[in-house]
Formats: sequence, structure tokens, C-alpha cells
Amino acid sequence: MKQVSKPLATYMKHRAKTSRTFRDWFIIPPAQIYHRLETTVKMRLLGLKKINEIKPLKPEIAVDLGAEMLGELVVFSVAASTIWLEYKRQSRNDQRKEDTQNDRLLELEILVADMQLSMEKQTVQLKELSRLLYSQQLPNQIEDSNNSKAILQVHKRTQTSK
Repeated sequence: MKQVSKPLATYMKHRAKTSRTFRDWFIIPPAQIYHRLETTVKMRLLGLKKINEIKPLKPEIAVDLGAEMLGELVVFSVAASTIWLEYKRQSRNDQRKEDTQNDRLLELEILVADMQLSMEKQTVQLKELSRLLYSQQLPNQIEDSNNSKAILQVHKRTQTSK
């Protein structure tokens, strides 16, 4: 990342030093603000509560500091953009995977529902076949039962006559 952003940062530094408008509007003011903030923080850390006046940086030093800050901002921006783009790419990939899994899950749920419906139909058909089979066997059983009783009675008679 630094290899990509360093030439851009170097160009911006050069542009800052050569262009008066760019230097006066975009380079020197942030450098002066940074200088004031840094000096104030250092003085407070040293225990000096009252700060009378902070002298502004000389224009040459302010241009160097501002150009350096701009270069770092460019490097940071390129790095942050790269991370953000990678995050978005990964999010899209994850979303695609999740969508594929959701589609597969939906297919499986439909398949299970179809199998349940098929099973219910088969259960109804099995009950109907059982009912029909039972209704066909009942007269035969009664007939067989009557024959068995008759045979038993004949057998008993033969036993008692002996």
C-alpha cells in the first residue's frame, strides 16, 4: 500500500511547495493548527497551565510540516480505502454464501414437506388397503370358524361314542 501511495504523496508535497494557492489554503493552515495544538498539549503536560502566546511557525517550516501531514494523510487514505474495499468485497462474498445456503435450506424444506405429504398419502392408502383386506378376510374367517366348530363337534361326537 505504501508503495502505491508514496508516489502520490510525493507529488502532493511537491505541488504544495510550488503552488502558492494550494500552499496558502491547504498546507499552511493545517500545519499552524497542528503546531498550536501540539505546543498546547506539551505545555500542559509539563505543568504550565497558563500559555500566553504561541508563535506561529515560519512559512517554510509550516509548508514542510503541512506537506508532510498531507503525505501521511494520502498514505492513510489509501490504506483506509483499501481496507474498506476489502471489507465490502468480503461482505459480498459472505452474503453470496449465505444466500446459497438459504436457497439450499429452502430446497430441503420443500423436499421434506413433499416427503411428508407423500407419506401422509401412503398412510391413507395403507389404511384403505388394510380396511379392504380386513373386510375381505372377515367373511372367510367366519366361514372358517363355522367349519372349525363343525369339525370340533364331529370330533367330540366320535370321542364320546367310543
